[in-house]
Amino acid sequence: MKKQCLFLLAMSLLCASQLCAQGASSATAPNANKITIDLVPVGDPNNYSDALGVPGGISFGSVPTEYQIGKYDVTAEQYCAFLNAVASKSDPHLLYNINMTTDPDVACITRSGDETTGYSYQPISDYCKKLPITYVNWFSTSRFCNWLENGQPIGEETIGTTESGAYARDAQGVFYLVANSKWNLPTEDQWYKAAYYVPAKYEWSYLSLSYYIESDAYYYSFATSSYTPPSNDLLTPDAPNGANYCLNGVFTTPTQPRLTPVGTFINSTSPCGAYDMAGNVNQWTTTPLANDRSKLVVRGGSWASTNFQDLRFSHASFVHATTSSSTLGFRIVYNVAPAPEKKNSWWQWPW
Repeated sequence: MKKQCLFLLAMSLLCASQLCAQGASSATAPNANKITIDLVPVGDPNNYSDALGVPGGISFGSVPTEYQIGKYDVTAEQYCAFLNAVASKSDPHLLYNINMTTDPDVACITRSGDETTGYSYQPISDYCKKLPITYVNWFSTSRFCNWLENGQPIGEETIGTTESGAYARDAQGVFYLVANSKWNLPTEDQWYKAAYYVPAKYEWSYLSLSYYIESDAYYYSFATSSYTPPSNDLLTPDAPNGANYCLNGVFTTPTQPRLTPVGTFINSTSPCGAYDMAGNVNQWTTTPLANDRSKLVVRGGSWASTNFQDLRFSHASFVHATTSSSTLGFRIVYNVAPAPEKKNSWWQWPW
């Protein structure tokens, strides 16, 4: 009996020491330089889905709740803030990819220092600050979501920063979505709705004292609020229906880098007001392939797309979660409905 008590006491001390060690390794500090993710609202919950013109076929775009989506892709400047917060001492999960610095088509950030002195990450130039980050695999993007979910703390890549939050890991080390988390990668339906969906428009009738539908809900073919293929003319970025892709063998940018700063095509947003959902970089979603969960849906087309069909609503790719490339980036979803606008009551003066 005495030996059993001693064994239990020893095990208790061992567990306590492991918990202390884990707590020490997960230590974080507040971040005084938090980034801001600009968001646009996506309303009209339980909207009808788009059947892609195939009766009885696959359909996309129906979402049961209101949410918000990144107005822009995550940029080099924002990703540098992430790296400086969690990968300044070490980078065990390879959140930084050397191609972010060396690939002339998309190079936008640089790393200085070493494991002894610590690392520092900066955009290569002011121009590069607003370029969308590339060479991020699905695990890097989910860890970015975790960092946002945890309040953008400063600390090593552990439980309190990148290894839990919006996504946690099971016993096999596989990431899964945490219920009721707020900062996520979009599902394919969320991405599709934000890219193409136009809600029905209602008007007030003073004759009948009721609302009527002025126009039904519908889906555009391109995420530039258009049914026709976009131009890639950088000389007129303020023209409607423009995107960064390789049209007729001609790149949007005649020289490297091939990326354009987010929001360059200022009058070519999706219906909800999100920029660059067509072209510039393909974007990760969190929707897996039905028979192979290691592959996830990617949408949008990129600077290297040589066919406008890559930018069209009907095009999607399935990419392995470990893949990182010069044409692949991401944007974030915030699964919280926007605060309602405050309106003056009819008896109040409008001030």
